Amino acid sequence: MSTNTQTTLNTLQQEITQCEQQRCDALVKGDIAALEKLLTQDLVHIHANGQGEDLSAYLNTVAQHLEFLTVQRVDLKIRASNAALNVAVATGELKQTIRVRANGQQVDMRIVTTQVWQRDDANGQWKQSSFHATNIA
Repeated sequence: MSTNTQTTLNTLQQEITQCEQQRCDALVKGDIAALEKLLTQDLVHIHANGQGEDLSAYLNTVAQHLEFLTVQRVDLKIRASNAALNVAVATGELKQTIRVRANGQQVDMRIVTTQVWQRDDANGQWKQSSFHATNIA
């Protein structure tokens, strides 16, 4: 691998790591507007319980039904999925504590996620287009 290619991959990894941290921070802050800016309009979000949501449903779930108390990424691996470096796949463990608003139940979660990030052609901003979580036994 050439030095330029490695530098470009390192930059991509840093950018995705930063976007993922912004996403986690937005969840904990309950900042739906900041969260929405990090997601594509055609988002597919699969929760650890298998429930799938589009962008509107996911934002509603976050705003109305869940309170994120903590969100922590562990060992996130990021790789480019095409030669143009405008699509990246991130996989890794996610630890989070949520509170279900309806009954106040607090849930500690340990999951593994696969995320697809796409660079927006209009402004170069990375946005998440797919998220799939699975509980770790």
